[in-house]
Parts: sequence; C-alpha cells; structure tokens
Amino acid sequence: MKKYFLLLFAIASTAIAVCQTVTVGFDTGDPLSNRADVNIKDNPVINISETFTTLDNLRVKCTDLANGDQLKISIQGLADKDYNPSDGDTLFKFSSSILNKEIKFKHISGGTEVVADEQSFKILNVSTNGTGGNGNGNGNRNTEPSVNDFIVLNYSNLEPTPYGLVDPNDNNRIVHIFLDEFGNSLISTIPQGISNAPYIVHIIYPYSSKEPNRVSYSIKQKSGSFSSTLLFNNTGIRDNIPKLQSGAIRDRISDKKFLLGTATDDLTFDVIIVVKEDNDKFTKTVLETHTIKMSQVFHGSFDVGLLRTDLSNPTFTLVESPTTSDKVVKVTDESPKGVVTIMASFYTSPIVLLESLYAKLSGKKKIPFFKLTGRSFLDDHKIYERFYPTIGVGVSDKVFENIFYGINWEIARGLSIFGGWHYGKVSTFEMPGFTPGETVVSQKQFDFYQNTSWKTAKCFGVKLDVLIIRNLFGSGNTTP
Repeated sequence: MKKYFLLLFAIASTAIAVCQTVTVGFDTGDPLSNRADVNIKDNPVINISETFTTLDNLRVKCTDLANGDQLKISIQGLADKDYNPSDGDTLFKFSSSILNKEIKFKHISGGTEVVADEQSFKILNVSTNGTGGNGNGNGNRNTEPSVNDFIVLNYSNLEPTPYGLVDPNDNNRIVHIFLDEFGNSLISTIPQGISNAPYIVHIIYPYSSKEPNRVSYSIKQKSGSFSSTLLFNNTGIRDNIPKLQSGAIRDRISDKKFLLGTATDDLTFDVIIVVKEDNDKFTKTVLETHTIKMSQVFHGSFDVGLLRTDLSNPTFTLVESPTTSDKVVKVTDESPKGVVTIMASFYTSPIVLLESLYAKLSGKKKIPFFKLTGRSFLDDHKIYERFYPTIGVGVSDKVFENIFYGINWEIARGLSIFGGWHYGKVSTFEMPGFTPGETVVSQKQFDFYQNTSWKTAKCFGVKLDVLIIRNLFGSGNTTP
C-alpha cells in the first residue's frame, strides 16, 4: 500500500494566524505530483479522487506564526502533534489513517490556545464511496456535498441555549441562525430572541465551481414588530427558480454570513436570492421573511419592603421626677421597629460577576452578556445567583431621612429576602453621664444636648415586587 501525505503552506493573513492552504500530493517518487491547492477555511472538506484507503502522513509547513508560538495538530482518536515554525517543513506520521477524521489546527500562543484561530477540516476519499475518480487528485467531487456535514464540521462547537445557538467561548455571545438555499431554517427554528444580542445569519448553499456567480444571497433587515416568529412569503418559490436546482454539478458549499443590526424589539429580515439567467439578466426574489421575537432584558425592579430595623429613633421629654422636685429626661421608643420601604433592586449579581471572572481566568464557558448587568426570564439566573444589590427609602413624611441598602435574595419570582443596613437621621441626647429618668437635667441642659444625628444599624425583612402588589389589587398587569 502506498503512503500518501499532505503538504501545507502558510499564507499571509491579518485575521488568522494559522496555515490555511492545503496541497494534496502522492508518494510516488515526486511527492508534489498531481497536487492541488485548497483553502481549508472556505472548503473544510477535501475530496481526493484516487483509489486508496489509507492516508497516514501529514506534512506541515507554516511561516506566519510569531516567535514562540506553536500549532497543535489534533485528529480524532489519535495522539496530538506539536509543530514549531522553526522546524520548517515537517512530516508527521500517525498510527492509523486520518481519512474521514476531523483534523484541527490549534494556534498555541504563550501556552494558551487562541480559540478564534482554530481551523478544522476533513479529508475524504470520494472514489471509495462509489463516485468514481478522475485520477488528478484535484479535490473535485462528482456529487453534491452535504450541507449538514458542512455545518457539523464547521460549527460543532455551537451549543443550544433558550435564545439560540452560541459559541460558549465567544465573549460576544453571538447567536447563529442557519438557513438553507431556500431560506428554510436549519438545525433549529428561528429562536426566541434576547434584547440587544448580536445575531449572524448564515445561508449555507451548494454551488458549482464552474459557475460560482450563478446565484448570490443577501439579507435585508426590516423595521417593525410582527406577531409571528416565522412568516412565509412567495409560496411555491422553489418552482420559480429552477436555475438553482439544475445545470452544472454543485461541488462546493458556501457559507454567506450576515450580521444583523442590534435591536431591542422584534427583529425582522428578508432572505433574498439573485439568480443569473441564461440571457445574462438577474432575477431578484424574496425567499422568506423571518422574525426574531425579542425577550426583554430587565436591569432592575421596584419593590415594597417590610423590614425590621435595629435603628431606633427615640423621643426625649423633660418631665418632673416622680420621687423629687427635680426634672429628668424620659426616653421612649428605643426598641427595634418595623418599617415599610420602597426599594430598587439592580440585576447585577455578585455571584454572576464572580462566575464570569472565574470563566475568564480558567478558560471555562463564558457567561452571557445580558446576565452580567441584566436579567432575561427566557434564560433566567439560577436561584443561587439571584443576589442583587438594593437601595431604598422609607415610606413616611421623612422619606429621605431613612435610607436602606444591602443585598436581596430572590427565593421566588417577585419574593425576596433582604439583609442590609438602615442609615437614618435620629434624635439624640448626648449629655455626659446621662442616665434616663435619673440624671437631673435643667431646661438649658435639655435644650443644649438635644440634637439629631445620622446613624447606621442592621435591618432585614422581605420584599415584594410592585407588580405583584398591583395584581393583588386587581390592576391586571401580569408582566414581571
């Protein structure tokens, strides 16, 4: 059995710091005979039309890495290989065939993987699947490629969330939406949206390398909100664009990406196809109209608090002593008391911030952006994350003389336990050596030492969302 290998050359790129061009060759004395260059970024499936069943060599050459950086070559089921650019052209041998296995080039910089630079591809032997070969090793195949295989190979790192498909290592938490050549949803339906989230629409479609400009796609974002998450336009459109389904063999897969504008309300867009006819005229058609129904992101709530405070605000009264003719000071209302407050809670959870910091330092799964300073009930905080900073004022004729601040823990939707401090303006009588009801005090002393002061004491209690209270009194508004 002959041994085959791949020779990879680096190309200059400002966006990617790993090799992108693959050269396929055969070990027949001239290892570069019948070679063909393939860009693995745009063509992650390399099809070889030669009759063989084993490919166990991989030759790598990359010159665009920074000093000290490495490539880690990772293949399913096989031991990883490390490539240093200082080694130049390097041949790697594997214990078994690398055909049909995912091959990953991982950029290692400073001992840390640069996830954004990772490249993945597969090498497939088309002829062994019964499609025949042309003997030129040029990577062309004679059947339509699989759109599903393309997505699995290129986007296997995406994970499903309540608001769509995201890369857990993506700091921006971009939501990916996949559509086929007719505008239909792939993998999943159009997701329920998150306000302010970034969205990228992928249109995955096969095309012929002989007619690469035969069809093109675009996305037109529309304004306004719609009641349906998915609208169907132009029924029977598949029958009206036969040029898309006939003609030359489609041997390539294209992935057109469109970044949608950030929106806080429902986001609607048209999928548009332009087809080049035989008379060199172009036909423009709207395939589908899709709507992403947005879920609001809340940054806080208003609550009514029922608190017990240890901050006393006593009253001081100058009265006759019950045992002598002297005057003493009577003190009342020194015990803890209950207060009603209006409070604002801010959905910036210290627990979530710590989780985000840990994820950043350890390289673990990133926290969605909206959870750092807000809250969406589509993808809500877990119960142990629902600790929120809170501030409020007392409900009395001295509103701004009683300030409450601390942390509340939401144990159920709209019901929280609060713990914190009460900072208030209270009456004081700070006469040296004073004992209530015993120390003789003159009117002048009473007037001199009686004063007010700002003091702090602990407080705790429960809080109810204002909307719950409104509903209890029949307002009918049930939106949290």
